[in-house]
Amino acid sequence: MVPTLAEIADSIQRTGVLFCTVVTRSHLKYAWVLRESLRRHHPEEPFCILVLDAPADGPLPELAAFDVPVLPLTDFQSQKIVDMTIYYSAYELCGNIKPYFLLHLFERTAARKIVYLDSDLFITGPLWTAIATLDTHDVTAAPHTLSALPEDGREPSDLTIAANGAYNTGFMGFRRTPEVLSLLEWMAGRVHRRGFNAFSQGMFCEQRFFNLGVTFLKERFRPIALETYNVGYWNLHERVITQHGGAYFANGQRVTFFHMSGFDPDIRDRLSVYDERYDLTNHPQAGSLRALADEYRRLFADVPFPSHAGYGFDVYKGLRLTPEVRRHYHRTGVLCRPVPLEEALAAARQHLDAGRPGEAVRLYASILQQAPRSIEAIHGYGIAAERLGDRALARRLFHHLLSLAPEHAEAANRLAVLERDGDIVTST
Repeated sequence: MVPTLAEIADSIQRTGVLFCTVVTRSHLKYAWVLRESLRRHHPEEPFCILVLDAPADGPLPELAAFDVPVLPLTDFQSQKIVDMTIYYSAYELCGNIKPYFLLHLFERTAARKIVYLDSDLFITGPLWTAIATLDTHDVTAAPHTLSALPEDGREPSDLTIAANGAYNTGFMGFRRTPEVLSLLEWMAGRVHRRGFNAFSQGMFCEQRFFNLGVTFLKERFRPIALETYNVGYWNLHERVITQHGGAYFANGQRVTFFHMSGFDPDIRDRLSVYDERYDLTNHPQAGSLRALADEYRRLFADVPFPSHAGYGFDVYKGLRLTPEVRRHYHRTGVLCRPVPLEEALAAARQHLDAGRPGEAVRLYASILQQAPRSIEAIHGYGIAAERLGDRALARRLFHHLLSLAPEHAEAANRLAVLERDGDIVTST
């Protein structure tokens, strides 16, 4: 029988620590493997799992394999979170739900310290350094790397790490304080709508906001800048990995955990599908890394339930949530298939030609949310605004259009007339 949070309250109270992770149902096997590796080094400390897309209308068949609390998202679901399940992908939601989940655990348990672990961590040593750090500091995390990456034109690069953020949110520790609760509330408010995996827009899920937010804590934040924490493909250039007596070492120090991001148990010669620099045939410590990969792979072979395909939030109320549908809902709050751009422009033109500038304005404004540099939409919007008497808006639109297309003669002519005549002022 899978225990509830209430049923592990005694162990939380006794240890003061709660470990946790977040997965989708398709990645429950990773949570099982994480639990197995964590238990080797922390058999007494409690652990719980949030399954984002656990079915609301029945139990998960996989639950029989777990003896730790497995929580559904419905335990703390709100309209904000429902919205996030619609407009975020599975990857984005797994990251952005973290502050909400951590707040829920602080509210529902007496844990003095909560340590979040991504499900693709392989725990190879005890995390006492992290737990002890939370005796004196409010938040801890580990940096991606402790030195510059090679300038060899391959990924990962320093630029990629800078875009991701200095600290990796696959491992975070929090102490129960008012400042931590405020930080998590702030993060939750930010990731609600600004947590896309979109580097070009300055976003990278919750990780960007965590990296900013910990600076607010000043001396209350203490990173664990050790070569033994957060060992991953992004820092193998600086860490010599060896194996001895069943343990793994980085530069002679026992590794606490590896971050196996991009590891695929079915690919034998790669530690990570994201690493362009090394594989398990050309790395200087290929033998030790292959032993690591094989040991981690064997844990997956022991998972006592089959993999589940699919994602529970791929469909909502019968509508398949494609990336276009998700983004359209985020922009408009309307859950529907977005109208193709050419169809929307044609409909707006029809309203304009039929003497319905108000309807045209509404459509053109919507089109520009989808295609902000559409010359036709900006031009039509300007004409419709002018016909409605909003000459100031029309001038701004024609100015903007000419900044994008200086040769647009009709926009130049209309702008000249508007600039000459000025605003029409009426009195009542």
